[in-house]
Amino acid sequence: MNKFFESKFTLITIILLCFLSNWYKDNISLIFYIIIRLILIILCMYFFYKLYKKSFTLKNKIITSFIFIITLFLFFYDFRLTKTKIELNIFKNQRNIIIQKIKNNEFKYYYKNNIKLSKYKYTSNDGEIYVYKNDTEGQVISFWIYRGLMSDSIQLIYTTDKDLLEKNIKNINKSIKLNKNWFYITTK
Repeated sequence: MNKFFESKFTLITIILLCFLSNWYKDNISLIFYIIIRLILIILCMYFFYKLYKKSFTLKNKIITSFIFIITLFLFFYDFRLTKTKIELNIFKNQRNIIIQKIKNNEFKYYYKNNIKLSKYKYTSNDGEIYVYKNDTEGQVISFWIYRGLMSDSIQLIYTTDKDLLEKNIKNINKSIKLNKNWFYITTK
């Protein structure tokens, strides 16, 4: 068994790199991201092939196969929605305070419908939020999770009515309701 897992560090490193490359894919430039992914795929395939060849017992082959499947999952799973759900819960109270202040018109817009946050800037990726609608009909307020230039943008949207969401936001690729008033939106 020791011989089978003599490269534990390499295995753990590859699995961790697969996870991290996927978790932070929005923060890595596209060309660098593609290069990292190709290198990881080659390393992963090579390492698991060697490991599978070394495993003589059925138990070790099953363990190797299981670890390989987990690594592929970590490599290809889109963690954007998971990250957004985590952020929604972490900053729930702060975002509710911001929404209440927007409803009461306590913020000043610095450009069109953009509000630069000073105190609560960590609640939106770049420290600003976009107010699509704030009147007697209802509210549609966007907290940026990721602002894409070459890829989709991801927004965490608060709205009082789902119909307002579709009327005010153009180019919606994906819309997932997270809870009562919150939506995960990807736009082009």
